[in-house]
Amino acid sequence: MSADSELDRQVKALISGPLYPFSGGLHDSLPVASHGVYTIWKTSQFLYVGIAGRGLDPSIGQDKMRGLKDRLDSHWRGRRSGDQFAVYVFDRFLVPSLTETQRRQFERGELRGDTLTREFIQTHLSYRFMVTDLTDLLYQAL
Repeated sequence: MSADSELDRQVKALISGPLYPFSGGLHDSLPVASHGVYTIWKTSQFLYVGIAGRGLDPSIGQDKMRGLKDRLDSHWRGRRSGDQFAVYVFDRFLVPSLTETQRRQFERGELRGDTLTREFIQTHLSYRFMVTDLTDLLYQAL
């Protein structure tokens, strides 16, 4: 199989492959230590593409999540600290729709942005992923 046809197959998987809702948590098929690329969707609207596992050496025994699973777990949690995707979600989807009551709750410390972000991600967003050893090639193609 040529590199072009492999790349085409992987890109197709990221655009029209199985779609996994964040509402169900992380899919069981995500390997613990893996390189990969993923796309995030709001119904049929493409929102984001990410890459995970750069510099990861899966041949070294690791007890914690690494790479693709770790990155998607971070997005699923919706914590804006250390997760640029969660910041994008909060800024693009939540800030414009805040009610006056919610603004006052923020001011009083009764409402947290991370809570709203997590709820939005887990309610409205889904992801596709491709585990690959061709991370550097895909990184350059994206």
